[in-house]
Formats: sequence, structure tokens, C-alpha cells
Amino acid sequence: MEAGTETALCPGADQARGIEMVRPLDENERALLQSAYEACRDRMPTCVRTIHWLNLYLNGAFTVEYAERDRLDRWIRQTVASVYADWREVHILSYGFIVNPARNPEGQPFHLDYSRTSSNLFVPLTPVTLNNASQFIREPLSQPPRQPNDAFGTVEDILEAEGRQAIEVCQLVCRPFSLVRLLPNTPHRGVPNGEESDRVMLWVTVDERRYDLPETTYFQLGERDYGAL
Repeated sequence: MEAGTETALCPGADQARGIEMVRPLDENERALLQSAYEACRDRMPTCVRTIHWLNLYLNGAFTVEYAERDRLDRWIRQTVASVYADWREVHILSYGFIVNPARNPEGQPFHLDYSRTSSNLFVPLTPVTLNNASQFIREPLSQPPRQPNDAFGTVEDILEAEGRQAIEVCQLVCRPFSLVRLLPNTPHRGVPNGEESDRVMLWVTVDERRYDLPETTYFQLGERDYGAL
């Protein structure tokens, strides 16, 4: 989708930005997500040092067979229906597990997933700390993302493109198994991981309309690379 072609069906898409806490997961939900990740863990690339992800569902189809697939899918659909109950339309574009590897020296460029009307649900399975967190920009940006792949680039790139002297960058820190929502039109990025352990999250990307994503099962996004593994 080209930037600027979207019409806002989702409430507050032009005003509300940032990341908001929805709720903590209960014990049964935690066990389900942990079990699903363990079933997929041996499918995750082990030689990649940058942030990367495994699409479990993409473009209307499952991409990986694993234990708990149907239970996880039901939980995700129920959760999306509840969290986005006030949207006129909501479509699940993708979901899976994203990993910021231990001691990863690279951060991501600021980007959108995958248009200005897309929103994400995140559930970290590990602690999100000051050393491995996600950063986001709550204020609106006038310039569209740098092409390709909906990336704005670095903070310096954004300052230059916006013609500003300063911009506020916020950071998410939360406990494991917190359900959080990234609101539409919120540029964000994963920072380099300064911890000695991986940061693992379940993510779900939704949008007000259905469209296909140009991805495969395994993907990565770092300062220098965006592509299939």
C-alpha cells in the first residue's frame, strides 16, 4: 500500500498513537503461549544476530505446522475481536514469534508494520528491559516512511526529513506475558539487545483492510538488512 492512500476506519487513527497496556495474561494463556513457542523453537534460525521473526500465519494461511496451532489461532482471534471491538473492520495480516537475540549489536530502523493503519498486539514471553526494549515515536510525522519496506530510518534521518531540532522517543518496558497494543501510525523499532538472553515476543499485526504482505516464513529487520532468511 502506498503511504497517504489509506482512509481511517479505525477510531482515533489520526490522533491516538503510541503503545498501551491492555492487560496481563492469566495462567492458562501464559501456558498456551509458552507451549506454542517451545513447539516452534527448533524452527527459529540460530545463526542470526539481528532481530528476526517466524511467521506462523501470513496472508490468510498457516505457514508452519506445530503443536497448539489451532488453540493459539483461536486465542488470537478471540483476543483480536475483544481488543479491536470498536473498529469497523479488522483483519489479521500476520502473527508469529519475533526474537531480539542476546547481545545483538544492531537496532532496527524506525518503521511501520506495514502501513499507517496497521496495529500490533505484542506479548513478551521474556522481560522487556531498558537494554532490549522497543522504542516508539508518539507524535505525528509529516514525511512518509523511506522506501522500501515502510522504514523511516534513524532518528537523525527523521530529524532531517522533518526539519526539526528535536523529537521525543519513548520506550516500552514491561513484565513477561503483558498484552500490549501498538496503535496505528506509530513509528517504532527494536533496540540493540544488551542483555545476556533473547527477548522473545508473540506479535499479531492487524489492519482495517485485508491485503497481502511481501514476506515468507522467516524474516529479519536490522539497521542494514531487511529480507528473508
